[in-house]
Amino acid sequence: MCLAANPESSGIPFVVNLGATPIAGLNLVSHARTGYSDWLLILLHGYGSNESDLFALGETIAPPTDILAIRAQLELGPGQYAWFPLEWTEDGVSWQDADVIGAMTRLSVQIASVYRPRRTILGGFSQGGMMALGLAEHEPSAYAGVLALSSRYPFGEVAPKRVLPPTYLQHGTEDEIIPFGEFRRTESALSQSGTPLTSHAFEMGHEIRRECIAPIRAWLTEIAK
Repeated sequence: MCLAANPESSGIPFVVNLGATPIAGLNLVSHARTGYSDWLLILLHGYGSNESDLFALGETIAPPTDILAIRAQLELGPGQYAWFPLEWTEDGVSWQDADVIGAMTRLSVQIASVYRPRRTILGGFSQGGMMALGLAEHEPSAYAGVLALSSRYPFGEVAPKRVLPPTYLQHGTEDEIIPFGEFRRTESALSQSGTPLTSHAFEMGHEIRRECIAPIRAWLTEIAK
């Protein structure tokens, strides 16, 4: 399956819903906006959400780029999906590294199976941001930038073993889902790895507020020059 970069070369952007398309035994369910440029912004939603959530955000934050918002594989309930299972314990939320790696492998196949222009920015919110950071570490040459909102590095206390592409982190100081300390640890680990890093903290919870939009868009615009 392939997304047309610009049908009829009209230069007019368009939006399509790809529906469920079998790819190597997987289902790719996504929204796409194409026809803008050779840049692609891929967005990965958080735990318990779906692709529509971040697609709307993408149209707000993105400069003139194509947008692809992908739905996660694990169905939790009607309209609710996740990239990998989470477990709630007395010590907080936990997950298995093997589940993260498996999800990253499946997602890598999905991304490689769709239209991919010359330069791609990978972004996500919460669990989707964890996926974005993990994939960018696994395939740093495949992405021009990484956007992780209200998120963290997915592999515990282990620091990234590779330099990631230019990365933007954004987090709420009052985040009740992924504590602000996790943001600081991720920020420190990425800096120590030599990853070009931009980060912003806002007085908010596990969310994206109106005041968050301008710095994200400014970073994306700079990366996409």
